[in-house]
Amino acid sequence: MVRQMMTLCIAGALVASIAPGQTYESKSKSETKVKGTEVKTKTQTETKAAGTKIKSKTETQTKNGVVVKSKTSTSEKTKTAKATKPVKVKTKHIARVEHDVNQLEPLLAGVNTTATINNTTWMRLANEANMLANRIYANTRSANASADVITVARELRTHVQMFRTQVRMGDLAGARLHAQEALTLAYRIDQWSS
Repeated sequence: MVRQMMTLCIAGALVASIAPGQTYESKSKSETKVKGTEVKTKTQTETKAAGTKIKSKTETQTKNGVVVKSKTSTSEKTKTAKATKPVKVKTKHIARVEHDVNQLEPLLAGVNTTATINNTTWMRLANEANMLANRIYANTRSANASADVITVARELRTHVQMFRTQVRMGDLAGARLHAQEALTLAYRIDQWSS
């Protein structure tokens, strides 16, 4: 039996602020297909900030809780700014954070559906989200990010850990709540890493 669930997480006009005066708009579309123990997730994300437009596509396939195939493509268009702003140099740690956040976002968006997912799949999704959140936190600290970004990464990790705890206890409504909170924080970290 093939169960399909489609999640359209369109956060049009989701405006979040990382620092005063820096706002962005993010749109996300996620599609998750579940067939037995195989989970396929496709996500498209578009983020607009002042003078910049970033499009990201991610495809992830897991089988028995193990990532079998993962593909991410990102394109960025930047308009020339009239005023001179300091240029942020992208380090390996920031690139790792961006990659991990791009994998975590569709996973968290996918669990916020009303589709029926068995307990084993829930636990595998929670474990993968926990692993990604731990790596995001570690790499933001290694990237010498600002205290605000490190705090957001710590809160992300905390919500993902609570999500995992709720899944273990069988409280799926509580798990979805923490996944939604973690997704909001993941968008903020995605904006920083871009």
